[in-house]
Amino acid sequence: MKTLWIALVLAAVVAGFALSRSGGANPGVDGYGTTAAFEGIVQERPYGMLHVPAPDGTLRAFLLVGPGKTGAATAVADQHGAWARVQGTLIERADLAVLEVHAVEPLDRPPLGLPVPVEVESVALRGEIVDTKCALGRMKPGSGVLHRECAIRCIRGGIPPTLMVAAGADVRFYLLADPEGAAANDLVLDFVGDPVEVRGLLHHQGPLPVLHVARAGIRRL
Repeated sequence: MKTLWIALVLAAVVAGFALSRSGGANPGVDGYGTTAAFEGIVQERPYGMLHVPAPDGTLRAFLLVGPGKTGAATAVADQHGAWARVQGTLIERADLAVLEVHAVEPLDRPPLGLPVPVEVESVALRGEIVDTKCALGRMKPGSGVLHRECAIRCIRGGIPPTLMVAAGADVRFYLLADPEGAAANDLVLDFVGDPVEVRGLLHHQGPLPVLHVARAGIRRL
């Protein structure tokens, strides 16, 4: 009986560790091997995005990344505000979705305005800076010390960085931008993979939370 009890305790510890390393009960879903297609409006800054209209008139934002450890800046260059049909692999976790772009086809449709970023408040959030591609499900685990070097290479290659924050049993992602709203890849490289506190101005662009932060606003815990 004692041996069984010890085994059950060890199993619970291992399960709890695995849950904590995955970042919550939802470790993300990677559609590797399948192709999805979405039609929407392209955004270039701070990172490549596709805003897809829903039947109720709202827009859903998909972050765009390239193959391997690359961003999608080249794939959507000079298409800001234009309609396009994007084919790619869908990676989703919590409230964030990423498309690994296979092809971008411009569509001849009237321009449709993009959501205007709205400043919400000054915040201080604690979490971990991760690359969106791996942390959403391409790698498991896609965060922490063991994944740090991979995440640094991904972010250096142009994949959007986010702050991953614990939210109960799950996580929430905050896209990181610099104080002017441009890409923050170079700004965050020294802090990837460590527990950090990030202070900055929280914006919303539609449903997507974007945290504008300076290097001085990031500190290790």
